[in-house]
Amino acid sequence: IADILVRTLLIDALPVNDCPEILVAGRSAVETLKKLTIEEDGELAIPVSIADKDIISGRHHEAHPAFFTIELAAEKGTIKLASTVGLDFLDGSDNSSSMRFRATIHRANIALSRITYRGRKDFYGEDKVDLYVSDEGNIGRGGPLSSTISIPIEVSPVDDTPIMLAPNYISCGEEQLCGVPDIAVKDVDCGFEALVQVEAEVKLGRIDIARSSFPSSISARKSGSRDQNLVVTGRIDSLNDVL
Repeated sequence: IADILVRTLLIDALPVNDCPEILVAGRSAVETLKKLTIEEDGELAIPVSIADKDIISGRHHEAHPAFFTIELAAEKGTIKLASTVGLDFLDGSDNSSSMRFRATIHRANIALSRITYRGRKDFYGEDKVDLYVSDEGNIGRGGPLSSTISIPIEVSPVDDTPIMLAPNYISCGEEQLCGVPDIAVKDVDCGFEALVQVEAEVKLGRIDIARSSFPSSISARKSGSRDQNLVVTGRIDSLNDVL
């Protein structure tokens, strides 16, 4: 009977750091992110999470938890986190246009589970939320690794009510001609060349407007038995000059 020699070789597989992954609504950021839409002055909730193979595989020690650095920024709006518990803010703050904080992956995922984007007041157009995640080189060789994504956002316009600026009252002597100062029209939806119409009415007097300085873009008409109504139409910039 031949002798059999059995030896056991121990193999130590050294860890190599893996790059963290950013998920939006459960989908990898490697995939093309669809543009998210929101109405002007509205709020948009975006579910985000971080995945890291090194953490999932258990290659970390509970006594020395792995920390991540996360940065968020929006150029034309603000970002609010679902929670700030366990976050160490390094720059910026919650509910602002940019922030940078440090946290464990557990606390970071709670904070990112519902980030709320809100555009600046009356803003509409294109914006984006930039998200950066670094694993700080927690586990294995290779040093710190990071991932970056941009979530595109389209803010659609909503018609805003125009604003008329005028004095609360004026004092005028009997049978005197009185000017009404500081009248202006504002509309955040309109450019300077947009056409607007202003209607004015008095109950017990007459109303008129100086026409000597009228540009060609302004038209005015009066109505009523005693010129009690006035309608002026024109470009908003020219109209404000006349008013």
